[in-house]
Amino acid sequence: MFKTTFIIVLALMVAHCTAQEVDAVVTINPNMVINESYLGNGAQWDPYQEDYGEKQLKISQEDWQKLYDRLDFMKPQVMRVMINTTSMIEDGKLV
Repeated sequence: MFKTTFIIVLALMVAHCTAQEVDAVVTINPNMVINESYLGNGAQWDPYQEDYGEKQLKISQEDWQKLYDRLDFMKPQVMRVMINTTSMIEDGKLV
């Protein structure tokens, strides 16, 4: 009984779903600068092969190459490198 009721309710819901036609125009102006100070994409990571000082992690040469390839593709304008951040934290706050 539940299965039949569920199928009927589902069929009614689907029958009443109609796509609404949207009247919108999107214009892209590649010559318009929206933000003069925008530097582009950036990346952040801890450069060491450690799990925050708890144990040593091994990163294969393939994984290093994958990282370099992805950075080459991104062409980041900003790099933020975090080095052993746990040594800069006291009582759960960055010092």
